[in-house]
Amino acid sequence: MCLTSKDTGFLPSLIIPGFHELSGGGKRGYVYAAGEAIFISVYGVQTYQRRSTFNFSRTFAFENAGVVLPLTYTEDWRIVESALSYEDYIEELYRRARQIYPDDPTKQDEYVNKNQPGYYWRWEDTQSFLKFQNLLRRYREITSRRTLLLGLIVLNHLASGVDYLVSKELKKAGLENVNFKTFASPDQFSILLNYQF
Repeated sequence: MCLTSKDTGFLPSLIIPGFHELSGGGKRGYVYAAGEAIFISVYGVQTYQRRSTFNFSRTFAFENAGVVLPLTYTEDWRIVESALSYEDYIEELYRRARQIYPDDPTKQDEYVNKNQPGYYWRWEDTQSFLKFQNLLRRYREITSRRTLLLGLIVLNHLASGVDYLVSKELKKAGLENVNFKTFASPDQFSILLNYQF
């Protein structure tokens, strides 16, 4: 397979999944177009859910732990998620410091001072603390799904481009009876060629 400057079909097929098939009246183009529409729609829904979960979690932390978390998901979020209160987290830092510097109290204090957060929080009860952890777990799961969907969208575009190149080569070789299909999933990308006698 080769591309030349006169080849005007590859780029449109890469940008608009199924373009070469749709422009030629082929039914396979609808599969690419439908896949693109589904992936983008689900990605949009996941984006909305991710933002809603994030905003609710931030409000929940303020109302139940008295802390204003950053507008982006940072280490501060993970710290507040990891301990019931500021005091508990400081004690955890001292435990780590004693493990790292078992015989040096000065170094232990330096470690804690270096890593202590610059904000205070205290969860009202264990139930609200656990709910916040569940909210952030859901946020991370949605983030992972968004990443997967973005990969599928890219894969759909690549599959369309490959489809165009293979179809062009088959046509050039006079193999009009070959049925060509691509299959994309999170786990694999495959090409299937069926020759009809």
